[in-house]
Amino acid sequence: MKNLFVLIVLCFFFGTSISFAQIQAHQLLKGSSKVCYSKTWFKAPVAGNYNAGSDMYVKVDAQNHQHIKHIELYINGQFVRKENHFPYEWAKGSGQSDAYLRNLQPGTYNLKAKIVDKCGQSTNKYKTFTVGPIQRAPVQTCQYKSWFKYPKNNGTYRYGDDVYVRVDTKRYQDIAEMQLFVNGKFVRKEVSYPFEWVKGSGNSDPYLRNLKRGTYNLKVRVRTKCEKWYEYYCKFYVR
Repeated sequence: MKNLFVLIVLCFFFGTSISFAQIQAHQLLKGSSKVCYSKTWFKAPVAGNYNAGSDMYVKVDAQNHQHIKHIELYINGQFVRKENHFPYEWAKGSGQSDAYLRNLQPGTYNLKAKIVDKCGQSTNKYKTFTVGPIQRAPVQTCQYKSWFKYPKNNGTYRYGDDVYVRVDTKRYQDIAEMQLFVNGKFVRKEVSYPFEWVKGSGNSDPYLRNLKRGTYNLKVRVRTKCEKWYEYYCKFYVR
């Protein structure tokens, strides 16, 4: 009788141990599905404001893409397409695919990526971006106002003089070049500030050196970096 009691106790102990081990194994197997979950994130688009008419390339990266069954993409609630293979990309390159992501009009767009792993679990990732009006390059404006600093308009010089000429401008940074003419004859082009002719002694600018008696009409043609031309005039006399 005693031996029979011991046998019953042993059977109960081992049976309980086996059942407990089975429960643990089942729980472990059940919990192992969590390893399928892979960290995911939107790699594109990046945050920012996009121009109207843009195509929006979308890419979702995954820490362990081999655990991913597929990813479904939605934009403002509209289903775009399901991607089954890494890399997970939409609207890649030109074409007509993924029409909801192309030629976007101004507005705010909400992306949702539904990630389904191979263990049957799913999770959602979200991204918001904005499409604004077409950004046009600002129109360049140039200050062109210029004037003859030398010689003085209607000034008088002596026979045989060299006449120094200088043209000043409101913003020399906006000036591309100045062309000087005297009595219709081209003297020289100046492309940098200060805009001067007949500076010092020498043989440069001969039309303005050792002048004879008469009336001299100066004209300077000013070209700005906005590719517009302006003309200014000055008159002087040699007696």
